[in-house]
Amino acid sequence: MIVDLQSGLSIPDDWVTLLKQLQEKDPSAVLAGGAIRDIYCARKPVHDLDFFVKAGTNAGFSQFRAQGSQTDYQGMTYVEGIQWYPSALPLPCNVITGSGYDSVYQLLETFDYGLCQIAFDGMDIIRTGRFDWDYKHGVMTLRLTARQGDRRDLSLARFERWREKYPEFTLIEAPIQQEDEYDGF
Repeated sequence: MIVDLQSGLSIPDDWVTLLKQLQEKDPSAVLAGGAIRDIYCARKPVHDLDFFVKAGTNAGFSQFRAQGSQTDYQGMTYVEGIQWYPSALPLPCNVITGSGYDSVYQLLETFDYGLCQIAFDGMDIIRTGRFDWDYKHGVMTLRLTARQGDRRDLSLARFERWREKYPEFTLIEAPIQQEDEYDGF
């Protein structure tokens, strides 16, 4: 088990092992979003693991099978594909392929909810300022760009699914931002 010294968060060994396998093909691979959010916020159960890899590296992932629906990821600026990873873990493992981002922070900032902007890179927990703000204030801030605006209903449906796990968190909808807007938050 890896323990992030800054947050004290423990990442299960089997998650770390799977991430390391993916990083053999793409060193920039990260585990991001819901699973890390849920263990950071001490919420159970974790439903699946979302691993993000850069496009062009997926040729090395021949053991993957197509999962099918990309509905939960459509509208994310950098997502180009999603695959299911057959692992021994009792959780579904998704490998999400994207391009156009240079850093984990840039990838995380495309996630629609601030509270989802958290990742594990194999060594450290990476959080955006938006994650920290949402966590501190007990909110889930929905921030969509103009390109993501058509996925508002999908994002709101995800919030409804999270209500049972996060009953004390309140939804905040921020105004839709233009692609080049960034409020530094």
